[in-house]
Amino acid sequence: MIPDRTEKLEIEPRQSTPMAREELVAWMQHAVLEIHPVLSLEQVLEESSLVHDLGFDSLSLESLMAMVKSRVPGVDLTPWYVRAAQHGQDTIASLVDFLLEARPPPTEGDEP
Repeated sequence: MIPDRTEKLEIEPRQSTPMAREELVAWMQHAVLEIHPVLSLEQVLEESSLVHDLGFDSLSLESLMAMVKSRVPGVDLTPWYVRAAQHGQDTIASLVDFLLEARPPPTEGDEP
């Protein structure tokens, strides 16, 4: 379930159990809403282009990248950013898919 729009987005460190894709999409949508509060949840779709549809500029992108790195540490976002910028694939879905593919494996002591 997606939290109410009025709730503050809580950025927590990576959980020991991987987030499901739907959870990561919901988290990403709310991160976008925190950066651009003038948007509505209905505007922030998986296929939304961060730049063209949601109005992100370099500062907004950097803020989102910082939030993502805080939530999913150890993932280098540069390959996604380069590919997304070159091919116009700067969507929430492409970033979520990249994170799910690139996420480092759990370290010893992490829950399965």
